[in-house]
Amino acid sequence: MKRKDKVYSLLKELTIEKLELFSKEEIVGVDTLTLEEKLKIGRNNVSKELNELVLEDKVLKIKGKPVLYLAKEIIENKFFKRINVKIFENYNSLNDILNIEENKSLKIKEENLKTDKFGLIGEEGSLKNAINQAKAAVIYPPKGLHTLIVGTTGVGKSTFAETMYRYSIQKKILTEGAPFIIFNCADYAENKQLLLSQLFGYIKGAFTGADRDKIGLVEKANGGILFLDEVHRLPAEGQEMLFYLIDKGMYRRLGETTSNKQSNIMLILATTEKPEEIMLQTFLRRIPVIIKLPSLDERSEKEKIELIQNFFLEESKRLKKPIVVSKEVIKAFLLYNCPGNIGQLKSDIQLVCAKAFLEYMTYKKAKLEIKINQLSSDIREGLLELKDKRLEIIKDFDMLSKESIIFDGVNQKIENKNNIIIENKYNLDFYKVIKNTWQELENKGYSKLKIKDEIERRIQKYSYSLINKCSFTQEETFFNQIVNISILEIVEENMEKFYKIKTKNNKMLLVLSLHIQHLIERVKEGNCLKHPEKFRVKEERTQELEVSKKILEKIQEIYNIIIPEDEAYYLATFIYLLYNKSSNRKVGILVIMHGETTATSMTNVSNELLKVKHARALDMSLNEKVHDVLDKAIEIVKEIDEGKGVLILGDMGSTLNFSDMITERTGIKTKVIEMTSTSIVIEATRKAMNPEINLEELYQGLLNIIIEILNDKYGSGIKTVRYFDNILIENLNKTLIFLNGEKAYKILNQVLEKICNSENRIVDDAILVKFIYHCSCMIERVILKEKNSKRQPNKKIEENLYRKIVKEFKIVEETFGIEIPEIEYRDIFDLFKIHFDTQEH
Repeated sequence: MKRKDKVYSLLKELTIEKLELFSKEEIVGVDTLTLEEKLKIGRNNVSKELNELVLEDKVLKIKGKPVLYLAKEIIENKFFKRINVKIFENYNSLNDILNIEENKSLKIKEENLKTDKFGLIGEEGSLKNAINQAKAAVIYPPKGLHTLIVGTTGVGKSTFAETMYRYSIQKKILTEGAPFIIFNCADYAENKQLLLSQLFGYIKGAFTGADRDKIGLVEKANGGILFLDEVHRLPAEGQEMLFYLIDKGMYRRLGETTSNKQSNIMLILATTEKPEEIMLQTFLRRIPVIIKLPSLDERSEKEKIELIQNFFLEESKRLKKPIVVSKEVIKAFLLYNCPGNIGQLKSDIQLVCAKAFLEYMTYKKAKLEIKINQLSSDIREGLLELKDKRLEIIKDFDMLSKESIIFDGVNQKIENKNNIIIENKYNLDFYKVIKNTWQELENKGYSKLKIKDEIERRIQKYSYSLINKCSFTQEETFFNQIVNISILEIVEENMEKFYKIKTKNNKMLLVLSLHIQHLIERVKEGNCLKHPEKFRVKEERTQELEVSKKILEKIQEIYNIIIPEDEAYYLATFIYLLYNKSSNRKVGILVIMHGETTATSMTNVSNELLKVKHARALDMSLNEKVHDVLDKAIEIVKEIDEGKGVLILGDMGSTLNFSDMITERTGIKTKVIEMTSTSIVIEATRKAMNPEINLEELYQGLLNIIIEILNDKYGSGIKTVRYFDNILIENLNKTLIFLNGEKAYKILNQVLEKICNSENRIVDDAILVKFIYHCSCMIERVILKEKNSKRQPNKKIEENLYRKIVKEFKIVEETFGIEIPEIEYRDIFDLFKIHFDTQEH
């Protein structure tokens, strides 16, 4: 950040602190000494930057001893005043402009507005400041303050203006039925005379074609509100006529030269542009209230959810039918790139509802449903952008539930909406667990010892559930986004010292830091507990108590609070549960198999036999996209990981590459075993139930078992043959008529490796399967003297790759006693060319 930016940023903060002093009529402002001390910048440099900011019209300067400064933007927004003076001779001259006494009554009225409801989503969130400004503008005597609403296309400026109108009627500022006239200046921007005549009216003969008198919108809006959208399209002449109306409450129709008309209206203006760049300063100075509306990206996830729900309710009401929407659709609308803001979001929801209604009518469906495949590609693409903040949004969803959301607009209700988004997912209040559990079990007559053990079990489960939700990005630790950095540093330092823990991306440190952050809040509120068994903690958890006291001593020093001694005992218990009982955790098991029920059958047998529910299954349909299976696998891995990683048992193809991708996307360690059978799943699950075994030990142990099985079946030396290759050989034998699949595989595999090595290419499973199957069938065709087709070869291929193929296939011709036709060589050449091109792209 540049020096001037630092000065300006701090000045804005200090100006906000000084605002309360205005009502006490004390001389307020920030001097250079204060800025110098806080920023550690020389006074001359501070003065230089302040004077530049004054010239840039960002800072107000008040002469005197000392000279004082205020951030102009903060003062203008607070007092709803445009300030056109940069330098004031004294404080009183600023006071006169701001009308402090007048604004005292406004402040009182602002306080009264806090209990009023404006009726917009985001009222207590992103729109809070804007709505408070709007309320104050509406009730300001005698007829409200003229207001300019600024925001990009689609943020809801028209809706906001209409809500201001409804609020003015609610507060009895306007009478019921008072006019609310809407006019978009862009509609007539190309014809200045027509635009002005629409606004102000005209008299007969004012211009060619004016054959009668006509009243304008200013006259129609008398006694109400005139809303001018896209006001930046209003020509300078029109702006001048408007500010005359603002100043005098009077205007003239076009063509009038003597008589003036009166109009008692409040103006609400809206623009997508920066007003100071496209509007006359003389006009802008007469608009005391400027309200900026946030874009959709600046809204919270909770507000976006509410907007989406509201729009689906509206469509259900319009169609007079409930709409069943899958949770994936809700998620897609939450995540996709929506540059048109709320307006585009609403339009996109209307469009998908229209498509669903068409299907409902065409195919006479029982219910009106919206599923992910009905969305346009640009909306569906939002589901693929699972990174940065969006990755964390996904974690807020209860997506494991298969329930859809039912929007019933007729009855204004939403079914199954609970847990669509989980609020405050990182609020680690294990004191609440203690209180609730203690009361519950005490009422049941449990002993203190049994209550204590049950409480510890629940706390551990609670903390591990949170650990599994945490994730980290490559660029920065996710810690910093949700935990105060000073707390994190204290925890890291002490845990590394006492436990020799690697602090990088350690999820348990995050949980511990969250607990301490919550502890600080409780202490400030005076909400503390007495520990019932301090003597037991002191005897059994000496190290944990020592590290707890060290952490809390530092916390007290930094946060200037006094933390009761009992908190150290609770923290010691918490550390013990997090670290010393971590050995109870187990390696997760995930079975991924092709087939509708193959994986499920294997895991069911394993779990039933071992009397556990540890192994999880993911059945992979042959028609299912690999990308979709990967997404499902990632969700299951995140769910079943207990902090010791997950072993994946797969069968063939792309599933064998999942391990690296899952680890990269989640940060969870994974290993993959490619030979999977029911006996292997049972053995993997049995070993995983031992909390002493880690992921690497489990993986290596299973590999040794698989090698032994293969040696028994195929003889020693088979260690180099993969289970996947054996599956391939078995399928060849089922496909070929008389050719030996194993013999064909061995010869062709050698040929493939030589060709790929000569081209500096890797033999992957894709080329292996295509090449082996194609060439095995080709050999049979040639033996049986079947023609490939009636095609005739074109001119001779001169490429090196073609010559290498012909050369390496000599061993195939010799082994099987055949002569391979040129047309077959051309097909093999094409197979390699297509595959190599695909790899490059």
